[in-house]
Amino acid sequence: MIKKKVVISRFSESPDWVKKIDCDYIIFNKGDEIEDPEISPEKIINVPNQGREAETFLRYICENYSDLSDFTIFVQGNPFDHWPRTLEYINSDSFLDPTDIVSLGYETTTDRTGGISYPGLPIGDFQKILVPSGEPEEIHFTSGAQFIVPKKLILNKSLSYWKSLRNSLEHYWYSNIPSGYGMPTGRFIAHVFERLWPMIYRYSDTPVYKKYDYVIAGSGLFGAVFAREMTDRGKTCLIIEKRNHIGGNCYTENRDGINVHVYGPHIFHTNDKDIWDWISRFCDFLPYKHSPKVRYGDRTFSFPINLMTLHQLWGVNTPEEAKERIEREKVIFDNPKNLEEWALSQIGTDLYEIFIKGYTEKQWGRDPKDLPASIIKRLPIRTNFDDNYFFDKYQGIPEGGYTGIFDKILDGIEVITGVDYLEDRQKWDSLGSKIVYTGKIDEFFNYKFGELEYRTLEFKHQRIDKVDFQGCPIVNYTSSTIEWTRITEHKHFENSKSEKTWITMEFPKEYKNGDLPLYPIGDDQNMDRFGKYKKMTADMGKFIFGGRLAEYRYYDMHQIIASALTKAGKELAL
Repeated sequence: MIKKKVVISRFSESPDWVKKIDCDYIIFNKGDEIEDPEISPEKIINVPNQGREAETFLRYICENYSDLSDFTIFVQGNPFDHWPRTLEYINSDSFLDPTDIVSLGYETTTDRTGGISYPGLPIGDFQKILVPSGEPEEIHFTSGAQFIVPKKLILNKSLSYWKSLRNSLEHYWYSNIPSGYGMPTGRFIAHVFERLWPMIYRYSDTPVYKKYDYVIAGSGLFGAVFAREMTDRGKTCLIIEKRNHIGGNCYTENRDGINVHVYGPHIFHTNDKDIWDWISRFCDFLPYKHSPKVRYGDRTFSFPINLMTLHQLWGVNTPEEAKERIEREKVIFDNPKNLEEWALSQIGTDLYEIFIKGYTEKQWGRDPKDLPASIIKRLPIRTNFDDNYFFDKYQGIPEGGYTGIFDKILDGIEVITGVDYLEDRQKWDSLGSKIVYTGKIDEFFNYKFGELEYRTLEFKHQRIDKVDFQGCPIVNYTSSTIEWTRITEHKHFENSKSEKTWITMEFPKEYKNGDLPLYPIGDDQNMDRFGKYKKMTADMGKFIFGGRLAEYRYYDMHQIIASALTKAGKELAL
């Protein structure tokens, strides 16, 4: 679905027409208060009356540069004087042009001196700021300075460019420029911008781009941590993010007062105090012990496998009884060759069938006999009542969700969302002394050696009119007859108080291009292919590759932070 945002610069015009807009809008109000119960106060921003439409439009771009809609529609308080069909153009997608601005006004021309109507306008001075190389003497424009702009045209200029343009407007606004015909300075400058907006948007070859020490493709943990470290040491960083939000797979959204883990549950855990201290600078962690439950048929078990689990299954009551029973259950293999053989050699048939076999078949889409044992070896098995999944000393859930962490980590760092580095890599490479790439390594090299394989998940989020759905954060469904692998009830992570609840069901599936690449399939064929890609990076000194996708490796969050800190440290040591 195409996202549009209407930005209205109003002084004293009637806002009645705004109620007929079908898409999102915001009113920058520079005049009398708007008292209309049909217009939400959240849609109104009261600002000083300066700079006319130009100041409004530049203000909006500068403040929303990293969160722009697909198309932004800039109009006056009464747009119909210049274009009677304004509402038709706003409410229809048929007039959108993804490559150029669409003017909502009547076309005319001027020259660098302002033309016959307004002689003496400093158009030439502004043109030198906008296009130092110079452009034709005759300038085409539309009256009223109203237009529909695709996101790409705004992002063709850096945020620093738009800020410098806004500063230039402010300079002219407060200076005493003789007009020669009694026009107030504010209106005078507005007429300058009215003539230059097409040039501002269209000339993408204008040498206005800011240069950065590092351009970072990806705002997940690796990119964000690396950017923070380098920024704190005086380096300049620009992050470009393919998705429309920051935080990668850690991203959370607040729904009904509940922080929903959009891409599946993330529990932070580490034994490294330095890592814990680093991330704790940006959030307060709530104490959390990860103790999921397992549903198999009509039975619910404690998990990970511990003495309570073994009591529920076999009736054993002591650690000694549990150890003896597990020893009797084990299947003897001289040399376990795969996941199934290794699991049977460790826990026997009952535990394997209930807790491992069906879940693994669903998660990986393969027979456990065809999977390496390494996938399952981190599963804890205990003969005491400890049901804490992780052994790590430091564990927790960030209060307020993970997105707030990324907001703080990236504070003061320029971020652009909704931009794919690989679609215009030549441009982004030219802006950075070095490039940090956190995307798929096979895609970076245009799949020269073939695609690396992944498994992925479909996340189905559901709002339920209950205070409590399942009584704990996570329940794993291990039977192969149940399509999903687990259900997460997010309110239990932070003990959120809400009359509603949100759950997420996870459905494993084969990965195809365009899906979310989650779990690398690290078999011999894929690792051999990855090795070829990694070898290609050896002589690419301008590029730094990091994170799950660039390293084709399953990382926990603390491991990604450690990797980013290590690579940042190496850069700073150069």
